[in-house]
Amino acid sequence: MRNSFTVALLRSALATMMLTIPQCLSAADLTHVPTPVNDLITLQVVSGTRNGCGPAKFDVVRVFPDGTSGPEGFRVPDGRSMVITELDWYYFNGPPGLMVVLSVFAENLRDASKRNIVFQSPVRLGPDGVGGTSEHMTTGFAVSSAARLCFDVLNGSIGTPMRLSKVLLRGYLVDER
Repeated sequence: MRNSFTVALLRSALATMMLTIPQCLSAADLTHVPTPVNDLITLQVVSGTRNGCGPAKFDVVRVFPDGTSGPEGFRVPDGRSMVITELDWYYFNGPPGLMVVLSVFAENLRDASKRNIVFQSPVRLGPDGVGGTSEHMTTGFAVSSAARLCFDVLNGSIGTPMRLSKVLLRGYLVDER
């Protein structure tokens, strides 16, 4: 008898907690990851920036939920790291059937010679010389506040005209430890 009373009491307490906790957290506080909404990051690669990487002067700008973007290149805030978990990219005007590889580098902000590949994504161009892909990474890769992202295309030309297009990265910020 005592055992069934304890079970009923626990069920009642659990039901009360399940109804109370969601009211304590705003829908804007956490996402499904669970990450605060403000820590979700969408970046778009742009070319021709003042302090960009490589001959195309690539940099990334943050895309905000209201559709606007940051005016300058995005840098990971001090004391944080950024984990990139998804990347979409598109390449056009290449030779049909060519395998091109998008390379993403982490480049040290104080010493640009300290630069290493953190991710690569290959795609075979179709008969029209166009290709693209969406990468969904299991673990992703991290970039600290001491680095920035740089991009290059292996086995293909970046352009004139620009052939690398529509590069989007998605991820989230975490505290450095």
